[in-house]
Amino acid sequence: MNSGVAVVLPQRTEGVHEAVVDRTLVLWNPADRRLRTLNPTAAAIWRLIPAVETLGELTSGVADEFGVAAYRVQADVERVVEDFRSSGLLEGSPIRRPHGSGDTRASGVDTNAVTVWVEALDARIAIVVDDPALARAVETDLAPISVGTPTDKHAGVSTIVVTTAEGGLIDLTVNGADSVRIGSPVGVVARVLGEVNALAVASVPDHLVLHAGAIGRAGRTVLLPADANSGKSTLTTALVAEGWRYLTDEAAALDGRLMVRPYPKPIALDPGSFHLFPEFAPDTRDDDLWSGRRQRAWYLDPASVGSVGAPTPAHIVVSPRWTEGAATAVTALRPIEALHELLGHAFDFSQGGAHVFEILARLANDVPMYQLNYGDLRAATAAVDRLLG
Repeated sequence: MNSGVAVVLPQRTEGVHEAVVDRTLVLWNPADRRLRTLNPTAAAIWRLIPAVETLGELTSGVADEFGVAAYRVQADVERVVEDFRSSGLLEGSPIRRPHGSGDTRASGVDTNAVTVWVEALDARIAIVVDDPALARAVETDLAPISVGTPTDKHAGVSTIVVTTAEGGLIDLTVNGADSVRIGSPVGVVARVLGEVNALAVASVPDHLVLHAGAIGRAGRTVLLPADANSGKSTLTTALVAEGWRYLTDEAAALDGRLMVRPYPKPIALDPGSFHLFPEFAPDTRDDDLWSGRRQRAWYLDPASVGSVGAPTPAHIVVSPRWTEGAATAVTALRPIEALHELLGHAFDFSQGGAHVFEILARLANDVPMYQLNYGDLRAATAAVDRLLG
């Protein structure tokens, strides 16, 4: 069982000097007379450490600063903090990651809290929310992957607990581990969905999971691996609206046969894409929570855009990169180039080890991969149509 102890951060060592040189934060520790230059992530961590107390709060702050989900930066935050500590820049014990028990009981949660059950790949997750308005928001936006209350005992259940705190703040805890504090209710759904994605990825250690969209047609799947803010979800939405079947816009899981499993989570669109899909604009309401969420992101039910597909084999891989005003260009990648590109979009597969790496190598060797640069959405969907044939 998890002890429930928060991961308390070491604090800055007294006497370490800092300065910005050529737009780069540098640290000088007189104790060892070493100069250290910090990349943007490390610089953000160094700046935030005095303002937070726990690893969860630090991870949340870094995620907010870079506009990404907490699970995407958690490993980097832990690594940088431990590096700071071992280098003498922080004083205190090594960070300790608590281990969640998977127990669906949540101490300190209102017994009248609402529990929303979802399934994400092989993860079964209970999302416990103590505020009725927040619970309705979670229920509405995660409806595409929601399931009824299970009647059987399931050993692999994970729990996400969302509780209100003083001053309008929200605490989020996964499997009883160190809580993350969210600055306002508006960001709750995004953070919950990020944690659901992380649990989904972790639930299939024997699969290769790519940060990618996936759409299918005629029994074949097109994978769309891409970095955040590259237009991946926008392109996925456009293709599904044109008749392709939706598999996912976030985590594409492939087994040893290169079959792609559906993960029909809600499609997440950022404000920059809203004008492209006015017909899918979500319902608006007068209350501040609802309108604030709709200004920040749209979470579209895939069934409202098109249809959800069944498992199908990977047929081609298209890595999209949107650049304003760019001409549409398709470049074929050699297998070794494809391997490097796919590695950059693969979620951590250390648990699957050699087996998952073999899937990755097979995908690079056997499935054609292309780089798609575009500035016009319609031209991009036409290019994907031509590539599938």
